[in-house]
Amino acid sequence: MCRHLYNWSLAERIEAWEKEKRSVSYTDQQNQLPTLKKEKPWYKDVHSQVLQDVLTRLDKAYKNFFREKKGYPKFKAKDCYSSITYTQYSKIPIDKVELPKIGKIALRLHRNFPENAQIKTLTIKKEADKWFACFSLDIPVVHQELKQEIARGIDLGLESFLTDSEGQKVETPSFLKQFSQKIARLQRKIAQQKKGSARRKYFIRALQKVFFRLRCKRTDWLHKTANSLVEQNDLLFAEKLHVQNMLEQEDDCKRRKTATNQRITDVCWSQFLLLLCYKMPEKGKYFGQVPSAYTSQRCSICGRIEPKTLEQREHICSCGCRFDRDHNAAKNILALGLESLTLSSLEAPTRVFQT
Repeated sequence: MCRHLYNWSLAERIEAWEKEKRSVSYTDQQNQLPTLKKEKPWYKDVHSQVLQDVLTRLDKAYKNFFREKKGYPKFKAKDCYSSITYTQYSKIPIDKVELPKIGKIALRLHRNFPENAQIKTLTIKKEADKWFACFSLDIPVVHQELKQEIARGIDLGLESFLTDSEGQKVETPSFLKQFSQKIARLQRKIAQQKKGSARRKYFIRALQKVFFRLRCKRTDWLHKTANSLVEQNDLLFAEKLHVQNMLEQEDDCKRRKTATNQRITDVCWSQFLLLLCYKMPEKGKYFGQVPSAYTSQRCSICGRIEPKTLEQREHICSCGCRFDRDHNAAKNILALGLESLTLSSLEAPTRVFQT
């Protein structure tokens, strides 16, 4: 029913623009919900917050299209609408979660709720053959005095996942490579089956399970790596990465570019930086990001810029210093980070928002 409302609302917007050159806003469609429930009584079985969230998602898709030039919103096919959201939810569950208009569902908690946590939203989501209840929490954080003893810069890359300003490296685990043969085999099986057949659906579910396991292993490793950095450092700096721009860059060799894009998406730099953004303040520590321009080419000793290609993995400067390319970049990132802030003005945040 949520998918039906999404498609119906999208069709209304398209028709209004094509026939009348008129834009339909979120408020217009939200005000139509009471009338829509009278015309289509089955919508009464869906909670009003869930219906409003469907319209919010469609409105957000339009804003992304106009502001960020992303793809035009598309109609949702069957099985492509995999979650619903209660935008105002406050009950802390114990062994069951009470869903308005649905009932009480048995729940296995992944971890206990933090003390003084206030639930803001609840999203019910299906991934592969599993169902998840995702709570977003507003958690008050006790103010901690910011330590300034250990500061470090990190450079993210493909040869090594990260290199810090001390020269230590964390190697890149290729999770996609571990599952590539199984994924390719299941994709061949799906292509051989007739559309709509039971066996095709069986292999699609099997493929979904493989991708779910791949995502879980990758996320677990990212969390553990981020936790290790948080425990070892008081001030941490990284460069601002525009991953989408990296993926869209043209290359003379299309096959090589495709392989590079797969490696970039596999390492999940954006997700890793997002983890550091909230894990560091939770511990009363500071995480900052600096511009990435010339961090690999500028000498960390004398400041001279030495142009180099991506294939050159060593920094050799006319001043006599010789560093690993990523080590030199990490030292520059640390210097830029310390230069961009006044240490005495740093404060730990008072609240953290997490899911």
